[in-house]
Amino acid sequence: MEIAIFLGLGILIILLGVVFLCFRKKVSLPSDFATRTIHQIKNTHNLDPAHALLESHKIFVSALETLFPNQKNMTAAETISKIAPRFTNEHDIWKFHRIRNKIAHEPGIRISYEDSHAARQAFIRALRSVTKS
Repeated sequence: MEIAIFLGLGILIILLGVVFLCFRKKVSLPSDFATRTIHQIKNTHNLDPAHALLESHKIFVSALETLFPNQKNMTAAETISKIAPRFTNEHDIWKFHRIRNKIAHEPGIRISYEDSHAARQAFIRALRSVTKS
């Protein structure tokens, strides 16, 4: 009898978990907002490559922060980590976030135009993966 109750509770917990996962609301960026943000990121192309990466990262994280209006004072890494599993290019985002940190915190770090361009493209791709269709 006790085993049946235990199994019943276990099954109930599993079913509730499945229902929760199926019906939870996925946050997404509005399409027009994402388009404006992507345009801002693209407009950093004429800056010095390191500065362009810093600016495009800042724009990217600011857009992601709008998905979590009730959570203030999160670091960029905390903001990214909350949504990163939905990115189609999560590895690239973390790679460019680490490069951004090196630029911001270590003197004399320089990057190529190609790396700056790749970062912009990665941020744009990630934004599109969390944008309402």
